[in-house]
Amino acid sequence: SPDEGALVKAARCFGYELTGRNTKGLTVTLAGPPSSQEEAGKRSTGKSRAAAEGTTVTFKRLGTHKFSSARKRMSVLVLDPRDERCEGEPTAAKGHGAPEGAWLLCKGADNKMLDVADPSASELARKAHAVLDEHLTAFSERGLRTLVLGRRWMPWSEVTKWRKDFEAAERTVGGKDEARFDGIAATWAH
Repeated sequence: SPDEGALVKAARCFGYELTGRNTKGLTVTLAGPPSSQEEAGKRSTGKSRAAAEGTTVTFKRLGTHKFSSARKRMSVLVLDPRDERCEGEPTAAKGHGAPEGAWLLCKGADNKMLDVADPSASELARKAHAVLDEHLTAFSERGLRTLVLGRRWMPWSEVTKWRKDFEAAERTVGGKDEARFDGIAATWAH
């Protein structure tokens, strides 16, 4: 989508280049923040060697909740190989070599994303939320589209329950029960 293309281009400017993806995951080259404005410009056009000289990381995708007009957001559950809590075999039982958990990454409309933000967050997080809200208001007043990104750590016990629900929904006739997928996503993407 155009939104995803813009996110990929912006990420490249900051040293995170999508270098491959398939149904099992995606590979990102991490070069870190640009050393100069000139370097950021080169990255935006794909003419920088910084990403090629960076560290390559492959995130394993456990599942994706596609964008829906009801939820106005999409989510993906991933194992991050840089996080030692994600080490292990996803098919193993908890306590028998399974990861400790996984990251739920979400992007969507600001009003929907902010509705599911953790209300019990720290004072610092609440202040950041207020500043974010000010910026989003300013952007919308200028006619700009906005997306909000979020993440949540899911312990493996939750991942196991989520996978059971997700796989059951996939087994429905044609795997097209959107209402069921939306319900599963709403349960876990909070």
